[in-house]
Amino acid sequence: PQQKSGNGMRIFLSLVLILGCLALGYYFIQNNTQQNQISQIQSTTGGGYTIGMQIDTVGTLKQDDSDLITYTHVFTSSDGKTYFLKSKTLPLNNYTSVSSGEFQVLGTLEAIYKNTPLVEVTGIVPIASQNQQASTGQQEVQEEVKNPGIYVANAGLYFGQEFFDSFVFVGQAGENGKIEVKNLENDKVTKIEFFTCTNGGDTNCKELTRTFKDTSAQVSTTSNGDTFYKLGEVKTWYFQNGDTIGYFINNADDEEVLKIKNLITIVSPEYVKQLVNLYGVKVCLGIDNGLNRITSHTIKTSKSGIEASIQGAGEKNFTCQVSVDPTLPNKLKFIDLKVSDTNSNPQSATGTTQQTTQTGTDTKKTEEKKTETTTTPSGAKKEQATTRETSYNPNVKQFPISEDRQLTYSSARGAYEVTFPSMNISYEGFNTDVDFGQAGVRCSYGLRVIKHSDKDLLSTNPTVVVYECKSKGELTSPGENYIIKELGDKKFVIEVRDGAWLEFAKNIVIQTIS
Repeated sequence: PQQKSGNGMRIFLSLVLILGCLALGYYFIQNNTQQNQISQIQSTTGGGYTIGMQIDTVGTLKQDDSDLITYTHVFTSSDGKTYFLKSKTLPLNNYTSVSSGEFQVLGTLEAIYKNTPLVEVTGIVPIASQNQQASTGQQEVQEEVKNPGIYVANAGLYFGQEFFDSFVFVGQAGENGKIEVKNLENDKVTKIEFFTCTNGGDTNCKELTRTFKDTSAQVSTTSNGDTFYKLGEVKTWYFQNGDTIGYFINNADDEEVLKIKNLITIVSPEYVKQLVNLYGVKVCLGIDNGLNRITSHTIKTSKSGIEASIQGAGEKNFTCQVSVDPTLPNKLKFIDLKVSDTNSNPQSATGTTQQTTQTGTDTKKTEEKKTETTTTPSGAKKEQATTRETSYNPNVKQFPISEDRQLTYSSARGAYEVTFPSMNISYEGFNTDVDFGQAGVRCSYGLRVIKHSDKDLLSTNPTVVVYECKSKGELTSPGENYIIKELGDKKFVIEVRDGAWLEFAKNIVIQTIS
C-alpha cells in the first residue's frame, strides 16, 4: 500500500511539473508577443521622427484594409516616404474616391508602427493644379476644406458637399457595381447597387420602371425630378438614370433612403442638358455668352463617364467637345473646339480664309509695315491693320503659335475681327476707360487673353490684353512691351504682360469684316 501511495505522489508531482512548464512557456510566449507589439508601436524618436511632431506633406492616398484598427490609409509622399494614416475627425475614405490627384496632409505623428510613421490626420487638402495656384504662387492649407464632392462616373452619381456632412463612403465607391455609404449619426450602412440597362431580361430598365410604377407601395421624387420607387412588403427601392443605368437599394430603412436621395445628384441626360445650357459657351470659348448661344448637343455615355458634343452659333459657329464633371466650378471639362465663320459649316479652326500672318522681325528702331489685305473665298478683300514693331525682346521660351489652328473674335459693333494664332487660349471682352496718360486718347473696350488651362485667371491675370482705342492725334507707345496696330480710324494697343507671349502678340491679325 505504501508503494502505491508513493507512485501516486510521483504522478501528481509530474503533472504539477508539466503544468508549471506549460504555464511558464505560455508566459514567455505572451511576453515575447507583447514585446514584439511594443517594438512595432514605438513612442520614442526614431528614423528622424519625433513623437508629437507635426507632419505637413504632399503625395497620394489609398485605402488599406489590412489593418483597420491601427490605421486605415497609406500615404506616399512626393519624395517617396510612406506614412500610415488614421483620423478621428475626417472621413479619409471620401478622398480615396477621387479619381486622380495629390493631397496635402496635415497631422500629428503619434507612433512608429512597423517602422512606419503613424499619423493622426487633422487636415487634408486636394492639391489644385499649378495653373490654379499661379495667382498666389502657393497652395493655402486649411484644416477645414470645402469639399467639391465626388463624382462616381461609372455609376452616374454625384455626391456633393452636403452629402458628406452626414455620410461617408465605405470602401471604394463604384467598385464591383456598388456604392456603400454609412450614416455618421447612427452608423447604418446603405448599399446602392447599379447596372447597365439593356433591352431585355432583368436589366431592362424600361420594363423595370413599368413594373415598379404598377406595383410600388411608395413613390418619392427628388428636387431634380428623379423618381424613387419602393416595392411593397420588402425593403427594396429602385431608381434609374435615363435609359442607361439602373439602381437597386436593398434591405435599407426607408428613412435612410429618403435622406440619401435628397443628397445625391443623378447625372442624367436632363441634368447634362442644364449644365450645357448654363456653362457650355464659357467652357468652350472661355467667355461669357454674349452673342453666342448653344443650339444643340448630343451625349455619349461610357464607363468612364459622359461626354457631350456641343453645337453653338453667334459671332462664330462652333462645335465643342466636353466631358461632364460636377466637381468642377463650371461642371464641364474642355476637350476640343472647332470654329468657323457664321456663313460656313463648323470645321477645325484652320481658317476659312487665306490669311497672311504677320511675323515681323525684332529691330532696334520703330518701323511701320505696309497695309496688307487678304482675300476670302468669295473674293471680298479685307483690309488688315498696319503694325508698329517693338524692340521688346524678353529672351524667354515662347508660347506655341500656329498658322493653322486659330481662334477669331468678330466685332459687329466695330466692324473688325481679331485672329489669335492659337486655339489653346481663352479670351473675354470687357469695357474699360484707359488713355495711357495721353491727351486725346480713349480706349473703351478690350480683350483679355490667357492659356486655356489657366482660364480661371483670365479676369485677374491675363497674359495679353488688346485695347480698342481712338486718338485725336498720334498715339505714342506706352512702353516697350506694347505693340500698336492701326486700322482705319481705330488704333489697337496690344499689351504683352508675359514675355513668353511676345510672338503670340506679334502674330495677332486685326482686319476689317468683309
